Amino acid sequence: MTAMFPTEMSTAFTAQLMYISSSGELEPVMMIGQTEGNYWTGVSLADTGWLCLPEQSKRHTAVPLSLRFDFIEQTDDRTHFRISCATDFKGYRGTHLNTSSNGFLGLYQAFAPEAFWKTEEVAVFAGFGDLRPAFHLRDHMGMLVRKKFEDGIRYLVAGGETKPLVFTLDDYRQV
Repeated sequence: MTAMFPTEMSTAFTAQLMYISSSGELEPVMMIGQTEGNYWTGVSLADTGWLCLPEQSKRHTAVPLSLRFDFIEQTDDRTHFRISCATDFKGYRGTHLNTSSNGFLGLYQAFAPEAFWKTEEVAVFAGFGDLRPAFHLRDHMGMLVRKKFEDGIRYLVAGGETKPLVFTLDDYRQV
């Protein structure tokens, strides 16, 4: 396998996080941008900002998401980053990737110093016509990111019983 990230990625960059399915199909990681409320309850901000895979839902609108990766350190087998939103959408730019109390990945205004993310290379992906690292994503406690199907949406969660997801990056831009 190649090194997890090239040297130029050891600072800060933005990229689209892409899920690689077991069949090799690519799906962009997105965020819930809008939830349809009813006349009486409206739309709750607590229902937006959660990371998911694309869905065909009438209740939710998923928004394409670009993330900023700020390099922290390289260990023997993992690269550590702080991850934040680089997408200009309804005030989410600059919000920080963290987990809810039940493991759902979401974007938060508050900065939590302990909330960093670990990438761990598991393969090399050649689907873009070049070779890119394919990796697992872990939260700061080492919990692998997986998907959880709930209310018709494939949410991203840290921990759980499903198979760990494999990711790669697209649209890489050094900051």
